[in-house]
Amino acid sequence: PDRFSPIQQRSGRSLSEQLDKFEQLLETTLSTTRNRVDRLQTLTSSLDDRIRQLRLLPLSTVFQRLSRPARDLGHSQGKTVDLVIEGGDTTADKQIIEALQDPLVHLIRNAIDHGLELPADRERLDKPATGKLHLRAYRQGSRLMIELSDDGQGLDLAAIRQKAIALGMARPEDLANLSHEDEAAFLADLLFRPGFSTRQKVTEVSGRGVGLDVVRTTIERLK
Repeated sequence: PDRFSPIQQRSGRSLSEQLDKFEQLLETTLSTTRNRVDRLQTLTSSLDDRIRQLRLLPLSTVFQRLSRPARDLGHSQGKTVDLVIEGGDTTADKQIIEALQDPLVHLIRNAIDHGLELPADRERLDKPATGKLHLRAYRQGSRLMIELSDDGQGLDLAAIRQKAIALGMARPEDLANLSHEDEAAFLADLLFRPGFSTRQKVTEVSGRGVGLDVVRTTIERLK
């Protein structure tokens, strides 16, 4: 015989039904909450993208400010300079673009002062009298690449080597043990050290060892 009365049995079924309904309600609530969380994450991600897009500016914002300083500096040194810009439509965060102006100015000053020859010297080398700087920006994966090149004489490795030895930054015997490529890389890296300059006399433009070290410091800070 059944030990439970009909009232107890009905009560048990009623409790079971209530638990089933509660479980269904809980699953529905959890499902609704998950959907709302997913929609919120989508909206948040979309908002983040919109904010980032609003902060993006083309590099032409800073590039276009460089033509006149390049021309004026060249004129002050008796050199004619043509600055060619490529990739000005490449975008970057506004904060990065604003921080890039000073390093780019230092690079251009260095290229004009140390790289480009005087018109008469260029003509003797069968080069156009006007020196050319090429400023290029592009994306490489997630990295922003900016290149500045000039058609001048290149690095004076002999002068850099002489100054490095004079400042105690290198020993002749150590340099002698390096391959030509390794020595060139080592000497080029010295140009980014604070206080290093191959100029014998301090001028308004160079000789104080301030310039390329500012470039490296800024770029490292911006990662």
